Amino acid sequence: MKAKKTLTFDGSAEREISALDTKVSKRYQSRILYIAKKLQDEFPEVKDIFFIDLAKRGYEFIHKRNRDEASSDLVLHFFDQFDGVECFVPYLKSLSVGRYLTKKITIKYINPILPSKDGVEDKFRKQEDLEDAPIKNIVIEGGQLIGLIENAIAENLDLEALKKVIPLRKKKASLFGKDNIRDDRFYAQYSKAACKEIGSFIDKSKALPKTKKAITIRALEIVCLIQRYDDLILEKVEEKLANWKKKKKEIDLDKIEQERMVIEADEKKKLPKGVWVSRTFTSLKR
Repeated sequence: MKAKKTLTFDGSAEREISALDTKVSKRYQSRILYIAKKLQDEFPEVKDIFFIDLAKRGYEFIHKRNRDEASSDLVLHFFDQFDGVECFVPYLKSLSVGRYLTKKITIKYINPILPSKDGVEDKFRKQEDLEDAPIKNIVIEGGQLIGLIENAIAENLDLEALKKVIPLRKKKASLFGKDNIRDDRFYAQYSKAACKEIGSFIDKSKALPKTKKAITIRALEIVCLIQRYDDLILEKVEEKLANWKKKKKEIDLDKIEQERMVIEADEKKKLPKGVWVSRTFTSLKR
């Protein structure tokens, strides 16, 4: 029986990125060091957590989310053109890897058609003619090659025949959840898995439970797997400030800035960061 695909940390992000060109690999290493340094600076009292490995865990899940989101978008793109082609889902998902092929591919090409001479019609080369035929090297980006394959599919398939195969139109694809999954639930899969993985990784630390929660949530914030606390507060402030300006018909910039500070202080009092961390951690662990 085929093993069920699960969303776990397996080091695949680092392997995939390391296989790309040196610049991409260096950017990955810089990003990991940045995340680790950020966490180390914010939690200097914690000495028994190796933040480099923690950073790799957090980064891997955002890498997988972005990759799978691209795969899902690709499926949607094709279903916009081919209504109800259920059998093409696995193939279309496999094509998504083309977006990450940045290395150049060299193809040895032999023109199968003999050019016409003296008014003679073009004709295909015979098998024995191929050995002496001129070879042309074509260098192409991996992603561009996949694009050509996609275009060939779009141009050559009989749409009317395909529409009769399965009268089903997919709206959303997911690799680790149900099909037609809502965007928020699709994203939550990766946040929850990352929270569980990081929580397990730092579980043996002697840090206080509330500190472990704070480290986990901060790591998820940095890699953009969850909304940042500051962004959440800013959204609330901007919404309330807009309503206040509309109601007061206020245009004085100094008064508006003073009101902004009052609203921000009030919002932070209603939802202190410690409370937000605890609530967010609890919701992700469910």
